[in-house]
Amino acid sequence: MLFRSKARWSRALSKLADDETGMDVDRIRPTALEGDSLTRLQTFDVAGMRASRREAYLVYQRLLAGIPGLRPIHDTLPMGVIPYGFPVVLDARDRLKQALFAEGIQTVVHWDVPEEVTPSSFPESHALARCILTLPVDEQTGADGATRIAEAVRRILSRL
Repeated sequence: MLFRSKARWSRALSKLADDETGMDVDRIRPTALEGDSLTRLQTFDVAGMRASRREAYLVYQRLLAGIPGLRPIHDTLPMGVIPYGFPVVLDARDRLKQALFAEGIQTVVHWDVPEEVTPSSFPESHALARCILTLPVDEQTGADGATRIAEAVRRILSRL
């Protein structure tokens, strides 16, 4: 058991949710850009990127629901939020990460605890750091990629 009580688990997830922010591309304003950078920014399909990221996230949410030992950090994807990834908590994080990498699927561990943050002072942070993994959510992943990755996660976890 990662946390001694459901209340501690909820507090830890709440803190993480408070720290995460959706990518607010409406705030991107070109200032001193020119040439290639300005052209790319002006032709960037923001609506398509938003839709693709949200769609991939929702596919994960649907296909990974109910897998024993795997828990998404967030239960819902609020309207207007553009996800950076699909963070999950699982005890077999490192084995899943290695197995996905062997299949050409890159995942990220976003929660490294600095040395100054000691396990005795911050046990929940250390427990979460050992178990959190972020599945890819980007405009290249889309619904098809998220489906393929979710199926791989299910298959791999069923063997672990």
